[in-house]
Amino acid sequence: MKQYIFGILAIALAVTTAAFTTPEKKVDNLNKLFYYVAPSGSYAQTDVQNRANWHLTLATTGCSLDAEKACEIRVSDTYINPDNTLKSNINIVADQFATNVYFVKSGNMDNIYNTEQ
Repeated sequence: MKQYIFGILAIALAVTTAAFTTPEKKVDNLNKLFYYVAPSGSYAQTDVQNRANWHLTLATTGCSLDAEKACEIRVSDTYINPDNTLKSNINIVADQFATNVYFVKSGNMDNIYNTEQ
């Protein structure tokens, strides 16, 4: 009987410990695709960098990786509000391709897709 007491105590301790530990929460770092809606057809730097001009989409519109005009960005949930708008802490950096035509050069997004003019 003595030989089983340590085994039973070890199992009881393991069960008790497991019962009072909280399971590790899985952090979903999903990302969503946003497309640029050019206000009045504008691809000016201030418009491309304005997070209000970026809207959630469910499917890609066929943008490429060419650095010409802003098109789409893929953003992690970290930078998305519950109403699927971009948070104020997102950083969209636009660079000039042609006169008053800007593309997304960098920022804290997962992927950048620009499009040919």
